[in-house]
Amino acid sequence: LLPSARYLTADEDRLIFGGSWETNSQASRVGWTPVNGATGVGNDERMEDDTDPTLDLDGYEGGMITGLSAPTLGSIWVFKERHIYKLVRRGKRSAAYEAIRISDSAGAIHGSVINGVDPSGRPAVFFIDPQVGPCRIGGPDGLQTVGADIRATWSTINLDATQVTCTS
Repeated sequence: LLPSARYLTADEDRLIFGGSWETNSQASRVGWTPVNGATGVGNDERMEDDTDPTLDLDGYEGGMITGLSAPTLGSIWVFKERHIYKLVRRGKRSAAYEAIRISDSAGAIHGSVINGVDPSGRPAVFFIDPQVGPCRIGGPDGLQTVGADIRATWSTINLDATQVTCTS
């Protein structure tokens, strides 16, 4: 059975999961289900048991997984508090994905990762980095900050707040 994953996305015929609600040792792990048509029953609801369909992303270095993107620019983007990885499908049953670390300083706050398009209409992944605020990955410029106009406001945000409050 699948673990109690914190984040889910789909890559064509596979379910991709990351992080864990219950097990700290899986907080930096991504995994996947078998492809459609693989032997067995319930391929979208199980893990293969004769291969290891998981990757551990540098243990607790960079924090735990804080988000997964839908497939964008040919990859799934995995975010930790201070790391970003590009998950690339390899086409091999025994090692279906490879994780490439893109950044060891940028990351995303929990729940901030969304797919969209950049100003030119190209696919992009948007997220909120805890240090600099809104960012995106996509287009010819790769990783970019996109919140220069709110930088002063962002520096006053309390990411440790236990309640959201607004004043007018």
